[in-house]
Amino acid sequence: MKKLMYMATALVALVSLGASHANAEFIGFEAPTYTTTGGAGGTAQIVGQDGWVLSASSPGNATGALISNSVAYAGSQSLRTSEDDNQAQTRYGRSGFTAIGGQTGASVDFYAMTPNTGVFQQQVLYYLGFSTTNTNAGAVVGLYQDKIRYYNGSTATDTAESTAANVWYHFTITFDFDSPTRNYDLTVQSVGLTSGDAGYINLSLTDVPFRNQAVSDVTAIMILSDDSDDGGSQTAVFYTDNLSFNAPVPEPGMLSLVGIGGLIMLARRSRP
Repeated sequence: MKKLMYMATALVALVSLGASHANAEFIGFEAPTYTTTGGAGGTAQIVGQDGWVLSASSPGNATGALISNSVAYAGSQSLRTSEDDNQAQTRYGRSGFTAIGGQTGASVDFYAMTPNTGVFQQQVLYYLGFSTTNTNAGAVVGLYQDKIRYYNGSTATDTAESTAANVWYHFTITFDFDSPTRNYDLTVQSVGLTSGDAGYINLSLTDVPFRNQAVSDVTAIMILSDDSDDGGSQTAVFYTDNLSFNAPVPEPGMLSLVGIGGLIMLARRSRP
């Protein structure tokens, strides 16, 4: 009986461990995987590091996507995305993520920030789908001027609430691949601010239709940065950090069933 109790305790501990360590693919843009000399020609370009590539449909601006060691949400490095009026649109991405696996309840989250104020029509958009080149992703979210932007189906929608410069915003996108209309939930929270502060955001949206209903899994991200191209000298600058592709977290009830099932099997095996 004691043996059974010890085994049961071990099983519960194992189930709990599985719950707190759900499968995730995490990119913190930190060394040694990412360095300020690991890009093309020994530069800080992210293209050429860890599978990141320029968008084939819009070759864009390789120097607009760099590893920065001067700004970070966590650690000492982040991804700096920029575009100015004299350059092509910055557009690049990475594929090969497998954690989501087309499972409802899976999610992507990241932190984004801009130090800019007053750059006309500046934007950074994150396209989550199966391509580093196709803008018809499932979920499309990001920062547009001083707003949070997301796509409700094919419609670009901006929040009424305004963001602020030098404030990190935490985006979480949770996918539903099983509904007749595939959709996502979006939460965006400002870091370090409270209600009433300039730039405070506490956004929660549910059942936002995919931009492209054909997307049945999220295996890639494409990041696009742009501004108004008005011929001036303005430059749109954004930082991204702590990008994570996450498998669904098991429901507590399901974990209990797994534990009970395991106990029943142990009990049967312990019979004489």
